[in-house]
Amino acid sequence: MFKKENLKFPIEFDANCHFFEDYMLMDNEKYPYEELTLIIYNSNSKYVNGLRMNHILQLTLYFTNKDYIPFPMNNSELSGVAQFNYEKGLIPTNLKLGKIIEFMYSYLQNKTFEGRLKRHLKSLEMYGKFSFGEGLPVFFNNGDLFNNGVFEGNFKNMYDNNKIIDGEKYGGYKNKVSNPYTYGFEKGTKFFGLVADNVEFDNTINRDIMYVLFNNLYKTGKMNNF
Repeated sequence: MFKKENLKFPIEFDANCHFFEDYMLMDNEKYPYEELTLIIYNSNSKYVNGLRMNHILQLTLYFTNKDYIPFPMNNSELSGVAQFNYEKGLIPTNLKLGKIIEFMYSYLQNKTFEGRLKRHLKSLEMYGKFSFGEGLPVFFNNGDLFNNGVFEGNFKNMYDNNKIIDGEKYGGYKNKVSNPYTYGFEKGTKFFGLVADNVEFDNTINRDIMYVLFNNLYKTGKMNNF
């Protein structure tokens, strides 16, 4: 969305939030990146009559004790939550905030990748599954997906049968919405080229980690087999 730009630390997002190389300072509280557990990121555009009306960026950071295995996530264990939003309309304003969000998303992905991956792998080792919170889908090491206690399907089987959904666009050229974060599989039967009863979720939580686990599942049959 924005021209790539290497920003220099410390980075001021606003008067109450500053990013440093190894921690974030928000409301005079220090949040080390090694305690960053979940990164939620969303970037979407909407077009009307072929013209992009807006582009929305959303970045949310969840911090816990670095030794906590948060699957499912228990809100009582959170040490901090930070949310950053930016909307670029027809007339762009305050572009710097958008650049900061995109830069910090990329930086934090790389900076915290190993620690966040270890938490997922530890959860798979301890419980054979993980979830991002109560009431959210549960992912099993063998690829099974349960939602509200109901078995929805197995990602490995769906991958082997070429039924994985990765990204979605709907609407025509003039009026379209693009959602690259949709992930799931075709569960229903095709009728005249249409598929009913798809199983989908927004792959916006620790997206980089999820792709590593899914790709590993598809290659080895287990998410945590390396």
